[in-house]
Amino acid sequence: MAVKKLLLTGIAALFLATGAAHAAEVKGLPDELTLPSWRTCEEFPENNDDNDPREIFAPNNGRECKNAGFALYLFETGSSGPGRGNCDFEKIEKVGNAYRVYAKCDKGVSSWIENLELEIIDGYLVVTHLSEG
Repeated sequence: MAVKKLLLTGIAALFLATGAAHAAEVKGLPDELTLPSWRTCEEFPENNDDNDPREIFAPNNGRECKNAGFALYLFETGSSGPGRGNCDFEKIEKVGNAYRVYAKCDKGVSSWIENLELEIIDGYLVVTHLSEG
């Protein structure tokens, strides 16, 4: 019985390890990300640390932050917001509970590439800026 339990535990660990590495390409973001508009929460230290790749947003639906900042609007295949420009998602992958988006963005005459991971944690949107590559 102990050997069977050990074997099942090992198989479960293997599925967890390999499952996290697989990404499934999807056509667009789900409603849970696109229906609300989002606001930065200035009280979170991640939003005030230039070395932290994460930004945390609250839904703009009454669950406001104590000190709400700029808005972020997510669409099925893009994003926009004051001071953020407009981004078109060229590729979207579902990885576990998160979505990785690879976007071309522009603001006026400037353009750039953004690679982001979007995930809802405890009702908040966590946006992680991934390194390019």
